[in-house]
Amino acid sequence: MQRLAGLMTGWLSFVVIGTSALTLGLQSLIAFRWMDNRTLKRRVAELKAATDQLRKLEPQATPDLNTAEIEAFKAAVSKAEDDAQTLRIDLRGKKQQMKEVERERDRYKADLAEVKRDAEEWRKKANEASGIKDGILTLYRESERKLGDLAWLRRIADEQAKNIRDHVTAEFVTYPNPGELVLDGPRLLVTVGVRITNESVFDITIRPEGIAGRLSLNNYLFKEPAGLLIGDFRGPIENLPPKEKALLILEQPLRQSEAETIKKYLEDNARVGIWTGDLQVPILVKNATQEVAAKPLKIISKTEPLLLNDFKRNTNNS
Repeated sequence: MQRLAGLMTGWLSFVVIGTSALTLGLQSLIAFRWMDNRTLKRRVAELKAATDQLRKLEPQATPDLNTAEIEAFKAAVSKAEDDAQTLRIDLRGKKQQMKEVERERDRYKADLAEVKRDAEEWRKKANEASGIKDGILTLYRESERKLGDLAWLRRIADEQAKNIRDHVTAEFVTYPNPGELVLDGPRLLVTVGVRITNESVFDITIRPEGIAGRLSLNNYLFKEPAGLLIGDFRGPIENLPPKEKALLILEQPLRQSEAETIKKYLEDNARVGIWTGDLQVPILVKNATQEVAAKPLKIISKTEPLLLNDFKRNTNNS
């Protein structure tokens, strides 16, 4: 009996200790069941270790032990195993929840990336729209400036159209000589050069068909009508733009008697020269929006008249 009492005392001590350890483990496990995955795993491991320890405490042969105590011990072990299983299931559930959270996070990242792409696209469109707006504003301001320029040019054009000759200068050429005297041969003539500068806002034309009148030898008018010298490399002036220059070669045919008179003046070294006489060289403006009346050139010279001795002489005219 003493041996049995000692054995029971030791057994009950182990049972009490084991039950206390089991209870403590369960309470700790319940308190931390909502912790993160690592904590749950650690708690499950601790509970399994406590369970294994309790199993080791079970005696190999205890025929004289109290059956009720043994059953109570087995029930406590079973409950501990059930709780451990519950924790394992809870852990798997939390893993599944974590996967759902990760999938939701990935969807959120994808949605966020799409929103960023849309925002960038709208930013580009906004910049393009701003650029278009600035371009339209620039064009509008440019058109206003051009309209102002056109209005200013229109006023100038209307004023110049009243008398185009005041805006086209014509000056006799004097260097290296004013022209050429052809006093021998089948064609007797005097040629003079006229430098034309278009200072108007129109394109101007000077054609030989409209020329009338004659040059003069001092106050003497030559008998034949003057004209333009036209050749393979020299033509009339057609649509001379504003600010441009051109050269006209006027041709005055001579009669024999007029050529002889010029020779005599040359021999006497007389201060006699060629002048405009009653020559009319009309200025034409074509394709203008307003009507521009034809007006004759107003020819000027640095010397009046063009002295015969300054002309080039050609006595070999064939």
